[in-house]
Amino acid sequence: MTETHNPFALAGARVDVHTHVLHGVDGDGSRDMTMSLLLLSAAAADGTAVIIATPHVKQGTNAGPLRIRQGVESLNYAAAQYGIPVRVVPGTEVFYSYMLPEMYAAGDLLTLNDNGYMLIEFGFAPPLPPTLTETLRALQDAGVRPILAHVERYTAVQDNPDVLQPFLAMGAVAQINADALTGRPGIPPTPALRATAETLLRRGMVHLIGSDTHEMRTRPPLLRAAFEVATAIVGTDAVAQITENAWRVLRGDTVPPRQ
Repeated sequence: MTETHNPFALAGARVDVHTHVLHGVDGDGSRDMTMSLLLLSAAAADGTAVIIATPHVKQGTNAGPLRIRQGVESLNYAAAQYGIPVRVVPGTEVFYSYMLPEMYAAGDLLTLNDNGYMLIEFGFAPPLPPTLTETLRALQDAGVRPILAHVERYTAVQDNPDVLQPFLAMGAVAQINADALTGRPGIPPTPALRATAETLLRRGMVHLIGSDTHEMRTRPPLLRAAFEVATAIVGTDAVAQITENAWRVLRGDTVPPRQ
């Protein structure tokens, strides 16, 4: 069942749109149920109300929709047993391929909370995929709204943030990782990541901030500190819009352009 409303918005609770909290699905992120529950507990304490599980999906992997849904169901059941007040919903982080429209049409790919947004990543080394525009248009024609994952991590974007502008102009949504602003526990963000994330924020090119959590020690599911840093950079109103954008993704509503 999809989330259709925002019962926590007035309290400032957040949706984490990019996480690897499921274990036993894609060989990445959480290693077992205990770690998954620790991630959920830490997220709840940090002010997150809903987590979108986005295991990696590539051609030839077995992280299919059924397995992801079963993992989400099991994790929600366990969280309820332990009284952890976080709701997990299904999604995927899809590795870019020009075959994505065909994979989606075949039913091999989930959108976030089954509401039309698809989180897409690609290789970090430049250039961006030459078929990206064509593929994003084909996905949009099929009713999919693309989210470009952790855009600050791509060398092409670090070299020239404006390389994203054509994709944002056609309606793609840009997500950055929290640790680009805050660093990881005991490790500050690299200058390139921090500078790129700040530039994108200041230019209104960031729609979403996600944790991209994998495990507790080095990649915890913490968003609060990143939102505080973002507020210092672009102000309360802009960050409130970023917060609301995640709820829009959850509901399947249109994410408006950043101002």
